[in-house]
Amino acid sequence: MKHLFCALILLVSSTVFAQNNTDSTHSFKVKFTEEEGKLVLSIENPTAKKLNIWVRQHNGTILSENAVNDVQYRCRYTFDNAADGEYTFVVQCGKEKVIRAFAIETKQVETRTIWRLFN
Repeated sequence: MKHLFCALILLVSSTVFAQNNTDSTHSFKVKFTEEEGKLVLSIENPTAKKLNIWVRQHNGTILSENAVNDVQYRCRYTFDNAADGEYTFVVQCGKEKVIRAFAIETKQVETRTIWRLFN
């Protein structure tokens, strides 16, 4: 038997990829989408102010940290080697902050293969 392991990104907060995946209540606009199993962060920052971006584990460990001041910013995040657990995206500009939580869970799928035919 062959085991196939799939890492699935599950939502802790339904606002990440569901109906409300865009936050435009701040001076910058943040949108989260999924493309080919990767999380995509898109930001419109019309004032070109400095934005800080973090990806954190539930225990507070920072996995990624970035500062940008682009008018438009887009980045794809790959979590292929990330451990199962809860994570958080944080995008901050001064006192304005957008936080989105998500989880990664590995599911084991068992497949059967016929590998030898007898005549």
